[in-house]
Amino acid sequence: MSIAGLPNARFGREYGVPLWKRLAFGFVTRKLTRLEKQTGATYTFLFMKPSGAQLATLGQMVDAGTLRPIIDRVVPFDNIAEALHYSHSGQAKGKIILQMADDDRQKALQ
Repeated sequence: MSIAGLPNARFGREYGVPLWKRLAFGFVTRKLTRLEKQTGATYTFLFMKPSGAQLATLGQMVDAGTLRPIIDRVVPFDNIAEALHYSHSGQAKGKIILQMADDDRQKALQ
């Protein structure tokens, strides 16, 4: 799951976009489409709109284990420059989480 991606031709057909746009979508996502076929995975692009109901559904899926985010590492907020450098390096194999406060600091604030 990711919050970034490109619309593909399948998305174009489902949303009824003009043929020229579907062809453009297909062209820019051709490598992804090839990877889908090779791995048997499915890539789906969708527009997200602010929705409490959708967020609740995603939360339920995470709680049930149906949807599992891939976390590469957790970095303390004080090391944000390190996290950005790592993110830009292209080596991350999942999400980089910024930890806002460690447990000891969090307890001290309460």
